[in-house]
Amino acid sequence: AYGDQHPVVSNSIHTLGILKSEMGNKDEALQLFQRSLKAREDAGDARMTSSLTAVGMLLAQQGKREEAIPYYEKAIKAIERFNGPNHPRLGFPLFALGEVRQAQKQFDQAEALYRRALQIRTAKLGSEHVLLADPLMGLGEIQLARQQPKAAIPYFERALNVRKSGAGGAVRKANTLFALARALWE
Repeated sequence: AYGDQHPVVSNSIHTLGILKSEMGNKDEALQLFQRSLKAREDAGDARMTSSLTAVGMLLAQQGKREEAIPYYEKAIKAIERFNGPNHPRLGFPLFALGEVRQAQKQFDQAEALYRRALQIRTAKLGSEHVLLADPLMGLGEIQLARQQPKAAIPYFERALNVRKSGAGGAVRKANTLFALARALWE
């Protein structure tokens, strides 16, 4: 019998957390992600970064942004330790921490996080990859928050172009168009 620390078990626990989250049971998902995280940390498993990010994401979705910050920060440090400072997996926790900082109106910090996520993703995935859209959107939203709509336009236009060229869904494209329209309107 395998224990929680066995990679097969911790992966299954993490996957159950994803399923519970998708089903809308955020509290149970959070418990499963935390259980997976503990097992992965105890085992020194590099996949702890996925669990750290998942816990941070659920906390942020529940409005517990302050509680999410240390999970994102720890995920960033762990990815850097396991994979190096420019690994594409850094993109999501950098972007997610940027969203938290933006919500806290810490625009300079958010901008630096978005720029780093964008730089890493561009270098590793190319200049037209759909995963560039999120940090581009974040950079545009910061410009709008700073009352600089003209500065936001190029970010939203580029985000729209990469979303048109790749997957991302109609809703995400519509949100990008709406953000661009807001920048053009102001």
